Amino acid sequence: MKQAIYIFLICLLTALPLAAQDDTCPYLECCYTSQAKFNALNKDKVNQDEWALRIAKDCAEFYSVWHRTHKSLKDSIFGSGGSLEDWYAAREKVLCPPSTNSEALYKDYPAQGKLVYVRKIFSTLYQYEETYERPAWQVKTEKKDIMGYACQKATADFRGRTWIAWFAPEVPVMEGPWKLHGLPGLILEAYDAEDDYHYTCIELKRLQGEKPIRVPQKKYVKCDRKELDKLLSTYENNPNDYMKLQGLPMAYKVQSDGTLTTKLYDDMQYNPIERE
Repeated sequence: MKQAIYIFLICLLTALPLAAQDDTCPYLECCYTSQAKFNALNKDKVNQDEWALRIAKDCAEFYSVWHRTHKSLKDSIFGSGGSLEDWYAAREKVLCPPSTNSEALYKDYPAQGKLVYVRKIFSTLYQYEETYERPAWQVKTEKKDIMGYACQKATADFRGRTWIAWFAPEVPVMEGPWKLHGLPGLILEAYDAEDDYHYTCIELKRLQGEKPIRVPQKKYVKCDRKELDKLLSTYENNPNDYMKLQGLPMAYKVQSDGTLTTKLYDDMQYNPIERE
């Protein structure tokens, strides 16, 4: 499998007939497991997920497989007139767990050097566009094997965290999980120095006949990255603070003494992947 992917990439990157397709159609998919510690006050609680990095010649897409699987099923059921009960019954048969990671990243899109980020908070879809910033990597001498690939270590300070990445020169793709990219080989593992966020490749496969990468046509609230980070932090710390900002009805929790409170979570301090 490893050799087949290597030969496929060489053929594609040297523009042999195998590559005769739309340059925004993904030809390679890297699947990662992830571990994230969203609560700075309780790092024993770890959120797990599975992500897909789909790579085309001119762009790439990164999203939660678990979230998209459940969303696609839900949209299909309700789109065909199904009921809430139908949805509950169908999701019990889905092999992967549900996920709250609704974000998707479109890299080198809509043009080279640009990145589009979309995310849902409660019922609102947000979108921002930014420069696809390349971390200032320092390549190290250390090496280790990941899935049969000889990987080399690199480090970079990026958006308030120190990142450690292991990239595979045998896979000549300058991409990686989340916003990490720019190394001379596909990043197969990446984590920050505190290990709050950790991505590990579990599968690498070639694709053929895939649809072009596109941002879904939805009604988005356009914003910038820091505006969205602030809204997300507000929501994660206490959803009712976000609901109040949006003029939406708030939820209440019954306390041990029988009184009601709008503070839904105790001891929650959102731990963002980007700190600056």
